Amino acid sequence: ATFTSWTTFKSLYSSGETKFAMYADMGLFGSEDTGATIPSTARHNIGNVLDDVLNGDVDFIVHSGDHAYEFEVGGGARGDGYMDQYSDVLRRAPWLPGWGNHEYLEMDRGNRLANITGGLVEALGQDRMHYSVDIGLAHILQLDLSPYYCNFESCYGVDTCGFPDKWLDVDSETGDFAGYREELLEFVKADLKGVDRSKTPWVIVTSHFPFYDTTDAEASSSSLDEDLGASGRRLQGATTDDGVAPSRDQAVADIEHMLLSYSVDIYFCGHNHNYETTWPVFNGTAVQADFINPKAPVHILAGSAGPPETDQFTADSPAWSREPRLTDNSYSRVNMKNATHLFYEQVKNDDGSVLDSFVIVKE
Repeated sequence: ATFTSWTTFKSLYSSGETKFAMYADMGLFGSEDTGATIPSTARHNIGNVLDDVLNGDVDFIVHSGDHAYEFEVGGGARGDGYMDQYSDVLRRAPWLPGWGNHEYLEMDRGNRLANITGGLVEALGQDRMHYSVDIGLAHILQLDLSPYYCNFESCYGVDTCGFPDKWLDVDSETGDFAGYREELLEFVKADLKGVDRSKTPWVIVTSHFPFYDTTDAEASSSSLDEDLGASGRRLQGATTDDGVAPSRDQAVADIEHMLLSYSVDIYFCGHNHNYETTWPVFNGTAVQADFINPKAPVHILAGSAGPPETDQFTADSPAWSREPRLTDNSYSRVNMKNATHLFYEQVKNDDGSVLDSFVIVKE
Protein backbone atom coordinates (compact mmCIF):
# COMPACT_ATOMS: atom_id res chain seq x y z
CA ALA A 1 0.00 0.00 0.00
CA THR A 2 1.05 3.58 -0.63
CA PHE A 3 0.60 6.08 2.15
CA THR A 4 0.87 9.84 2.22
CA SER A 5 3.88 11.33 3.96
CA TRP A 6 3.72 12.34 7.62
CA THR A 7 2.59 15.84 8.42
CA THR A 8 2.24 17.93 11.56
CA PHE A 9 -0.58 20.20 12.63
CA LYS A 10 -1.26 22.76 15.32
CA SER A 11 -3.78 21.70 17.93
CA LEU A 12 -5.91 24.33 19.59
CA TYR A 13 -5.44 25.71 23.07
CA SER A 14 -7.56 27.20 25.85
CA SER A 15 -5.35 30.05 27.05
CA GLY A 16 -2.40 32.24 26.21
CA GLU A 17 -1.37 34.23 23.14
CA THR A 18 -3.86 33.62 20.33
CA LYS A 19 -2.82 33.98 16.65
CA PHE A 20 -5.01 33.47 13.61
CA ALA A 21 -5.90 34.60 10.09
CA MET A 22 -9.32 35.93 9.09
CA TYR A 23 -10.71 36.52 5.62
CA ALA A 24 -13.66 36.02 3.29
CA ASP A 25 -14.25 35.72 -0.45
CA MET A 26 -11.50 33.45 -1.76
CA GLY A 27 -11.34 31.58 -5.04
CA LEU A 28 -8.58 30.52 -7.38
CA PHE A 29 -8.75 32.98 -10.27
CA GLY A 30 -6.22 34.21 -12.78
CA SER A 31 -5.16 37.82 -13.11
CA GLU A 32 -8.08 40.14 -13.66
CA ASP A 33 -6.90 41.09 -17.15
CA THR A 34 -6.79 37.49 -18.45
CA GLY A 35 -10.42 36.45 -18.04
CA ALA A 36 -9.22 33.00 -16.94
CA THR A 37 -11.95 30.75 -15.55
CA ILE A 38 -9.82 27.82 -14.43
CA PRO A 39 -8.12 27.47 -11.05
CA SER A 40 -5.06 29.70 -10.83
CA THR A 41 -2.68 30.80 -8.09
CA ALA A 42 -2.51 34.42 -9.20
CA ARG A 43 -4.68 36.13 -6.59
CA HIS A 44 -5.45 33.99 -3.54
CA ASN A 45 -3.70 34.05 -0.15
CA ILE A 46 -3.06 30.32 0.34
CA GLY A 47 0.71 30.57 -0.01
CA ASN A 48 0.85 33.47 2.43
CA VAL A 49 -1.25 31.72 5.06
CA LEU A 50 0.78 28.52 4.69
CA ASP A 51 3.95 30.53 5.36
CA ASP A 52 2.27 32.12 8.38
CA VAL A 53 1.33 28.70 9.76
CA LEU A 54 4.80 27.28 9.21
CA ASN A 55 6.41 30.37 10.75
CA GLY A 56 4.19 30.24 13.83
CA ASP A 57 2.36 33.48 13.07
CA VAL A 58 -1.04 31.79 12.53
CA ASP A 59 -2.46 28.85 14.49
CA PHE A 60 -5.95 28.65 12.97
CA ILE A 61 -8.13 30.24 10.29
CA VAL A 62 -11.52 31.96 10.27
CA HIS A 63 -12.98 31.95 6.74
CA SER A 64 -16.28 33.83 6.66
CA GLY A 65 -18.00 32.72 3.51
CA ASP A 66 -17.66 32.47 -0.28
CA HIS A 67 -15.40 29.49 -0.77
CA ALA A 68 -14.15 28.95 -4.35
CA TYR A 69 -17.23 30.56 -5.97
CA GLU A 70 -19.31 27.55 -6.93
CA PHE A 71 -17.48 24.25 -6.64
CA GLU A 72 -19.42 22.72 -9.54
CA VAL A 73 -18.06 25.08 -12.24
CA GLY A 74 -16.25 23.18 -14.99
CA GLY A 75 -17.72 19.86 -13.93
CA GLY A 76 -16.27 20.31 -10.46
CA ALA A 77 -12.82 21.36 -11.65
CA ARG A 78 -13.04 24.65 -9.79
CA GLY A 79 -13.80 22.95 -6.49
CA ASP A 80 -11.17 20.25 -6.97
CA GLY A 81 -8.48 22.77 -7.80
CA TYR A 82 -9.44 24.96 -4.88
CA MET A 83 -9.38 22.19 -2.27
CA ASP A 84 -6.19 20.70 -3.71
CA GLN A 85 -4.47 24.04 -3.18
CA TYR A 86 -6.11 24.74 0.17
CA SER A 87 -5.27 21.30 1.59
CA ASP A 88 -1.66 22.30 2.28
CA VAL A 89 -3.00 24.77 4.82
CA LEU A 90 -6.02 22.85 6.11
CA ARG A 91 -4.03 19.75 7.02
CA ARG A 92 -1.83 21.88 9.26
CA ALA A 93 -4.22 24.33 10.90
CA PRO A 94 -7.83 24.20 12.19
CA TRP A 95 -10.42 26.02 10.09
CA LEU A 96 -13.64 27.79 11.14
CA PRO A 97 -15.67 28.26 7.94
CA GLY A 98 -18.82 30.27 7.57
CA TRP A 99 -21.47 30.61 4.88
CA GLY A 100 -21.74 33.30 2.22
CA ASN A 101 -24.20 33.78 -0.63
CA HIS A 102 -22.11 31.66 -3.00
CA GLU A 103 -22.56 28.62 -0.79
CA TYR A 104 -26.23 28.85 -1.83
CA LEU A 105 -25.49 29.02 -5.55
CA GLU A 106 -24.22 25.45 -5.95
CA MET A 107 -27.59 23.72 -6.38
CA ASP A 108 -27.15 21.80 -3.12
CA ARG A 109 -28.83 24.22 -0.67
CA GLY A 110 -25.60 24.80 1.20
CA ASN A 111 -25.22 21.14 2.14
CA ARG A 112 -21.71 20.67 0.75
CA LEU A 113 -20.20 23.08 3.23
CA ALA A 114 -22.51 21.71 5.92
CA ASN A 115 -20.84 18.33 5.42
CA ILE A 116 -17.41 19.89 5.88
CA THR A 117 -18.31 21.51 9.19
CA GLY A 118 -20.63 18.73 10.38
CA GLY A 119 -18.19 17.20 12.85
CA LEU A 120 -17.40 20.50 14.50
CA VAL A 121 -20.96 21.71 14.79
CA GLU A 122 -22.39 18.37 15.93
CA ALA A 123 -19.66 18.01 18.54
CA LEU A 124 -20.63 21.40 19.94
CA GLY A 125 -24.31 20.49 19.96
CA GLN A 126 -25.02 23.59 17.90
CA ASP A 127 -26.55 24.46 14.53
CA ARG A 128 -24.49 25.08 11.43
CA MET A 129 -26.38 28.36 10.93
CA HIS A 130 -24.81 29.70 14.12
CA TYR A 131 -22.01 28.21 16.18
CA SER A 132 -19.30 29.48 18.49
CA VAL A 133 -15.96 28.29 19.81
CA ASP A 134 -13.51 29.33 22.49
CA ILE A 135 -9.88 29.25 21.35
CA GLY A 136 -7.20 30.72 23.56
CA LEU A 137 -8.23 34.26 24.49
CA ALA A 138 -10.96 34.43 21.84
CA HIS A 139 -14.65 33.68 21.78
CA ILE A 140 -15.67 33.52 18.12
CA LEU A 141 -19.33 33.45 17.05
CA GLN A 142 -19.88 32.45 13.41
CA LEU A 143 -23.29 33.40 11.95
CA ASP A 144 -25.02 32.58 8.68
CA LEU A 145 -27.07 35.67 7.86
CA SER A 146 -27.81 34.57 4.29
CA PRO A 147 -31.62 34.53 4.73
CA TYR A 148 -31.47 38.26 5.47
CA TYR A 149 -29.50 39.03 2.32
CA CYS A 150 -30.03 36.31 -0.30
CA ASN A 151 -33.42 37.35 -1.58
CA PHE A 152 -32.91 38.44 -5.16
CA GLU A 153 -35.29 38.20 -8.10
CA SER A 154 -36.10 34.57 -8.99
CA CYS A 155 -33.64 33.32 -6.36
CA TYR A 156 -35.43 29.97 -6.06
CA GLY A 157 -34.60 29.37 -9.71
CA VAL A 158 -30.93 29.58 -8.73
CA ASP A 159 -30.99 27.90 -5.35
CA THR A 160 -32.84 28.57 -2.08
CA CYS A 161 -32.63 32.30 -1.35
CA GLY A 162 -30.22 31.60 1.51
CA PHE A 163 -32.37 29.08 3.38
CA PRO A 164 -30.97 25.66 4.35
CA ASP A 165 -33.16 22.58 4.43
CA LYS A 166 -34.24 23.18 8.01
CA TRP A 167 -36.08 26.38 7.12
CA LEU A 168 -37.08 25.57 3.54
CA ASP A 169 -40.36 24.37 2.04
CA VAL A 170 -39.22 23.04 -1.33
CA ASP A 171 -42.73 22.44 -2.66
CA SER A 172 -43.92 26.00 -2.09
CA GLU A 173 -40.48 27.52 -2.77
CA THR A 174 -40.64 29.54 0.44
CA GLY A 175 -38.38 29.89 3.43
CA ASP A 176 -39.49 30.27 7.03
CA PHE A 177 -37.70 33.54 7.70
CA ALA A 178 -39.61 34.17 10.93
CA GLY A 179 -38.60 30.78 12.36
CA TYR A 180 -34.98 31.18 11.30
CA ARG A 181 -34.82 34.71 12.69
CA GLU A 182 -36.31 33.78 16.06
CA GLU A 183 -33.90 30.89 16.58
CA LEU A 184 -30.89 32.90 15.41
CA LEU A 185 -31.54 35.86 17.70
CA GLU A 186 -32.21 33.65 20.71
CA PHE A 187 -28.92 31.87 20.08
CA VAL A 188 -26.92 35.08 19.62
CA LYS A 189 -28.28 36.57 22.85
CA ALA A 190 -27.67 33.40 24.88
CA ASP A 191 -24.23 32.87 23.41
CA LEU A 192 -22.94 36.40 24.03
CA LYS A 193 -24.54 36.54 27.47
CA GLY A 194 -22.73 33.34 28.41
CA VAL A 195 -19.20 34.47 27.50
CA ASP A 196 -16.74 34.14 30.39
CA ARG A 197 -14.50 37.20 29.94
CA SER A 198 -12.05 35.89 32.53
CA LYS A 199 -11.24 33.08 30.08
CA THR A 200 -11.97 34.69 26.69
CA PRO A 201 -11.55 38.46 27.09
CA TRP A 202 -11.84 39.06 23.33
CA VAL A 203 -15.12 38.48 21.50
CA ILE A 204 -15.47 38.39 17.73
CA VAL A 205 -18.76 38.01 15.89
CA THR A 206 -18.45 37.19 12.22
CA SER A 207 -20.69 36.58 9.24
CA HIS A 208 -20.25 36.97 5.52
CA PHE A 209 -22.23 40.19 5.25
CA PRO A 210 -21.28 43.76 6.25
CA PHE A 211 -23.21 46.14 8.46
CA TYR A 212 -21.02 49.12 7.48
CA ASP A 213 -19.30 49.76 4.15
CA THR A 214 -18.65 52.44 1.55
CA THR A 215 -18.55 50.24 -1.53
CA ASP A 216 -19.83 51.98 -4.66
CA ALA A 217 -22.54 49.54 -5.75
CA GLU A 218 -23.00 51.15 -9.16
CA ALA A 219 -19.31 51.12 -10.03
CA SER A 220 -18.86 47.58 -8.75
CA SER A 221 -21.88 46.23 -10.66
CA SER A 222 -20.18 47.03 -13.96
CA SER A 223 -17.84 44.09 -13.38
CA LEU A 224 -20.58 41.46 -13.24
CA ASP A 225 -20.41 40.66 -16.97
CA GLU A 226 -16.87 39.44 -16.30
CA ASP A 227 -17.81 37.60 -13.15
CA LEU A 228 -15.96 34.41 -14.12
CA GLY A 229 -18.93 32.21 -13.26
CA ALA A 230 -19.42 33.72 -9.81
CA SER A 231 -22.99 34.80 -10.45
CA GLY A 232 -25.68 36.11 -8.14
CA ARG A 233 -23.53 38.42 -6.06
CA ARG A 234 -25.82 41.44 -6.25
CA LEU A 235 -28.78 40.91 -4.00
CA GLN A 236 -32.02 42.75 -3.43
CA GLY A 237 -34.64 42.70 -0.71
CA ALA A 238 -37.91 40.76 -0.57
CA THR A 239 -40.95 41.05 1.67
CA THR A 240 -42.63 38.43 3.82
CA ASP A 241 -46.19 38.00 5.04
CA ASP A 242 -45.32 38.42 8.72
CA GLY A 243 -44.43 42.10 8.48
CA VAL A 244 -40.65 41.62 8.81
CA ALA A 245 -38.67 41.81 5.59
CA PRO A 246 -35.39 39.94 5.19
CA SER A 247 -32.91 42.68 4.38
CA ARG A 248 -29.59 44.16 5.37
CA ASP A 249 -31.34 46.88 7.37
CA GLN A 250 -33.26 44.24 9.31
CA ALA A 251 -30.07 42.30 10.06
CA VAL A 252 -28.45 45.44 11.45
CA ALA A 253 -31.55 46.31 13.49
CA ASP A 254 -31.71 42.79 14.92
CA ILE A 255 -28.06 42.26 15.78
CA GLU A 256 -26.10 45.51 16.16
CA HIS A 257 -27.60 46.44 19.53
CA MET A 258 -26.53 43.05 20.94
CA LEU A 259 -22.96 43.65 19.74
CA LEU A 260 -22.95 46.82 21.83
CA SER A 261 -24.82 45.41 24.84
CA TYR A 262 -22.46 42.48 25.19
CA SER A 263 -19.28 44.47 24.47
CA VAL A 264 -18.30 42.62 21.30
CA ASP A 265 -14.84 43.77 20.25
CA ILE A 266 -14.93 43.07 16.50
CA TYR A 267 -17.57 42.35 13.89
CA PHE A 268 -15.78 40.74 10.94
CA CYS A 269 -17.23 40.20 7.46
CA GLY A 270 -16.58 40.15 3.72
CA HIS A 271 -18.96 39.97 0.72
CA ASN A 272 -17.66 43.20 -0.79
CA HIS A 273 -14.40 42.51 -2.57
CA ASN A 274 -12.23 45.07 -0.84
CA TYR A 275 -10.91 46.04 2.60
CA GLU A 276 -12.31 48.61 4.97
CA THR A 277 -12.42 49.16 8.72
CA THR A 278 -14.38 51.45 11.01
CA TRP A 279 -13.66 53.35 14.15
CA PRO A 280 -15.71 52.07 17.09
CA VAL A 281 -19.21 52.66 15.78
CA PHE A 282 -22.84 52.21 16.74
CA ASN A 283 -26.05 53.25 14.99
CA GLY A 284 -24.14 54.93 12.20
CA THR A 285 -22.06 57.14 14.49
CA ALA A 286 -18.39 56.82 15.34
CA VAL A 287 -18.12 57.04 19.12
CA GLN A 288 -14.36 57.73 19.06
CA ALA A 289 -11.49 58.00 16.58
CA ASP A 290 -9.03 55.65 18.27
CA PHE A 291 -8.88 52.09 19.58
CA ILE A 292 -8.08 52.82 23.23
CA ASN A 293 -10.80 51.32 25.41
CA PRO A 294 -13.33 51.16 22.56
CA LYS A 295 -16.88 52.06 23.58
CA ALA A 296 -18.42 50.21 20.63
CA PRO A 297 -17.47 47.39 18.25
CA VAL A 298 -14.89 47.80 15.48
CA HIS A 299 -16.14 46.55 12.10
CA ILE A 300 -13.65 44.93 9.73
CA LEU A 301 -14.59 44.12 6.14
CA ALA A 302 -11.98 41.94 4.43
CA GLY A 303 -13.57 40.30 1.38
CA SER A 304 -10.44 40.38 -0.74
CA ALA A 305 -8.70 37.07 -0.06
CA GLY A 306 -8.97 36.07 -3.74
CA PRO A 307 -12.30 37.06 -5.29
CA PRO A 308 -13.13 37.02 -9.02
CA GLU A 309 -13.06 40.82 -9.20
CA THR A 310 -12.64 43.88 -6.99
CA ASP A 311 -15.29 46.31 -5.74
CA GLN A 312 -14.66 50.04 -5.82
CA PHE A 313 -15.35 52.60 -3.10
CA THR A 314 -17.40 55.77 -3.13
CA ALA A 315 -15.36 58.95 -3.44
CA ASP A 316 -16.45 60.25 -0.04
CA SER A 317 -16.70 58.36 3.22
CA PRO A 318 -18.56 59.04 6.48
CA ALA A 319 -16.84 59.77 9.77
CA TRP A 320 -17.10 56.16 10.97
CA SER A 321 -15.05 54.87 8.01
CA ARG A 322 -11.33 54.63 8.66
CA GLU A 323 -8.53 54.97 6.12
CA PRO A 324 -7.01 53.22 4.32
CA ARG A 325 -9.74 51.74 2.14
CA LEU A 326 -8.07 49.20 -0.13
CA THR A 327 -8.85 47.13 -3.21
CA ASP A 328 -5.65 45.05 -3.01
CA ASN A 329 -6.10 41.30 -2.60
CA SER A 330 -5.29 40.76 1.06
CA TYR A 331 -6.19 39.00 4.32
CA SER A 332 -6.24 39.76 8.04
CA ARG A 333 -3.83 38.56 10.68
CA VAL A 334 -4.69 38.83 14.38
CA ASN A 335 -2.51 38.42 17.46
CA MET A 336 -4.20 38.58 20.85
CA LYS A 337 -1.12 39.05 22.98
CA ASN A 338 -3.02 39.09 26.24
CA ALA A 339 -6.30 40.27 27.73
CA THR A 340 -5.53 43.93 27.03
CA HIS A 341 -3.76 44.12 23.65
CA LEU A 342 -4.97 42.88 20.24
CA PHE A 343 -2.63 43.47 17.29
CA TYR A 344 -4.22 43.56 13.84
CA GLU A 345 -2.57 43.51 10.40
CA GLN A 346 -3.91 43.49 6.84
CA VAL A 347 -1.49 41.58 4.64
CA LYS A 348 -1.11 41.87 0.87
CA ASN A 349 -1.40 38.59 -1.03
CA ASP A 350 1.16 39.48 -3.69
CA ASP A 351 4.20 39.98 -1.49
CA GLY A 352 3.16 39.56 2.15
CA SER A 353 3.68 43.23 2.96
CA VAL A 354 1.55 44.81 5.68
CA LEU A 355 -0.94 47.28 4.16
CA ASP A 356 -2.60 48.39 7.39
CA SER A 357 -2.23 47.76 11.12
CA PHE A 358 -3.63 48.92 14.42
CA VAL A 359 -3.78 47.88 18.08
CA ILE A 360 -6.92 47.61 20.20
CA VAL A 361 -6.18 48.32 23.85
CA LYS A 362 -8.49 47.51 26.77
CA GLU A 363 -7.00 48.82 29.99
